[in-house]
Amino acid sequence: MNHIKLLADEIRERQQQLRSHPKDIQTEKNDGQEGSPEPDGNLVELILNSGNGEKPSNMIHIRLPVKTYRKLIALNAGKITMQKFAVFAINRLLEHPDIKNTLKEVIHDMD
Repeated sequence: MNHIKLLADEIRERQQQLRSHPKDIQTEKNDGQEGSPEPDGNLVELILNSGNGEKPSNMIHIRLPVKTYRKLIALNAGKITMQKFAVFAINRLLEHPDIKNTLKEVIHDMD
């Protein structure tokens, strides 16, 4: 029970910090990196609008470090669900040239 109270206090503190010090999140585009162009706006809006219209079909379970989990819970209070955050991050990582090359190699080796 004490753990839940501490977590709630952390979330409230983080929300107060965000309200008092809004941050403009700038996203960087790497040269030569493929992917869809980012619309004008901040990263939070991109995450919230990502995956709209797609139905989740498969579920995976992962174990996260406590600090990472707490941060995701705090984001959930800001209306960014773990689902949306994870899908956005995974899709972005899958578009990275190194990951694409690895996927190509794996698929080629399977044939």
